Amino acid sequence: MVYSKLFTNVLEKEFYNSEIDNDIHIMIGYTISIIIKSYLIVNVFLRTE
Repeated sequence: MVYSKLFTNVLEKEFYNSEIDNDIHIMIGYTISIIIKSYLIVNVFLRTE
């Protein structure tokens, strides 16, 4: 779980701090991080059941 969080943080930094600073690029990064985080949350939730 710590590794996954680190991975999403790296992804977010790559997207948000990149030199291409347009809305589409930010939205893509935001969407990817949401997908990854929701996937991780679902995984943890299913494991605990």
